[in-house]
Amino acid sequence: MNAKNVIPPAKQRFERKFYRVCNEIEFKKDYLITFSKEPKKNDVFTRKIRIEKYLGKGYKNTKRKDFKIILRLRTDTNWERCYLWTGLLPSQNKRSFFGDIPEINFETSKYIKKHLIVIQFSDDWKTIVLDVFKGFIPKNNKETFNILQEHPFIYNNSLKYLKSA
Repeated sequence: MNAKNVIPPAKQRFERKFYRVCNEIEFKKDYLITFSKEPKKNDVFTRKIRIEKYLGKGYKNTKRKDFKIILRLRTDTNWERCYLWTGLLPSQNKRSFFGDIPEINFETSKYIKKHLIVIQFSDDWKTIVLDVFKGFIPKNNKETFNILQEHPFIYNNSLKYLKSA
């Protein structure tokens, strides 16, 4: 492969959607897509998503257990049956997290990491910016760090912005 054809990790393309809080129950917040086109059928995005506290059960698709909240995509009429969800790890920016959305092979019931996601919360935690790098998973933590370092965040919550002020 020619080096000119390699896309640097920080320049990977992503798709962005905006979500707004529509329901709050205890440690769970439901968000409805807004300011964006409706997702297409079989898209990574869903019309509704949920952010909830991780209760330490039911997430066997990763070796990591150091996340405190999860993102659940609405794939069923009952949140507990929604099969697409991921733990969210904090990034170096305030109120921003990252994770990966798997795809499931229904024949083998195996999950495959497929899409890197970056989530940003507004100051009041009422709006979410969800960025999906479709078909891209970083190879290691250094590559993830580089992507997050160069990512065009909407909310300037980064410590690097505060230091340069």
